[in-house]
Amino acid sequence: MLTFKAIAQLFLLGCSWCLGFFLAELIKEPIRSIVAYAFTITNVLQGVYIFLVHCVLNQQVREEYVKWLRSMRKKTESDSYILSSSTIQTHVMEKSSNLWGKRRSNT
Repeated sequence: MLTFKAIAQLFLLGCSWCLGFFLAELIKEPIRSIVAYAFTITNVLQGVYIFLVHCVLNQQVREEYVKWLRSMRKKTESDSYILSSSTIQTHVMEKSSNLWGKRRSNT
């Protein structure tokens, strides 16, 4: 797997700079625009490639992502429980205050 990563990284990084080299003044305009677009696209894909290879395909990083997502899910569930119980408590307090207001007006 390490050999695959190294060869793919060499190809992707080298490919974009080879395209950049071809942007010299000797190339005429229609081809020059195509090469410029290809150069830009391959440079953008370098970041995506680095993320995929060094983060998504790395076992340790995936395990850490799973831990982080699980902790975020637990935090979200506890926050929603706290929010729902405070909402219920607010509704109970509103009903009891309405009930007290009716009793006071009746007396």
